[in-house]
Amino acid sequence: MAITYSWHIMGMRTINSDPVTDAVYKVEILKRGVDSEDGVGAGVKQSVPLDISDLDVDNFTAFSDLSQDQVIQWVQNTLTDNEEEVLNQRILSAIQKKRQSKKIISASDLPWLN
Repeated sequence: MAITYSWHIMGMRTINSDPVTDAVYKVEILKRGVDSEDGVGAGVKQSVPLDISDLDVDNFTAFSDLSQDQVIQWVQNTLTDNEEEVLNQRILSAIQKKRQSKKIISASDLPWLN
């Protein structure tokens, strides 16, 4: 099983924190995994809090200038290896459930042939 993961930003929460406005303090993410062998995929949502207690005003990026890649990088830098592994395990579990719910019925097993 070879899982390819992708990150998606579903929403963000901001706060005005003097001297900056619209500082992102929480990111709602969807991490999705797809098995390249059979195309079965699943995703999990999670809210990721960001530490803004020590904002670097000189390197602050205005909300309107943020890119998806930058926010995803923040999320990835915030999550510990263990937290990311838990996300991946939740995705794998969801993929397995999808596989178990799917059945391939061969022609010999069609109900009108029995």
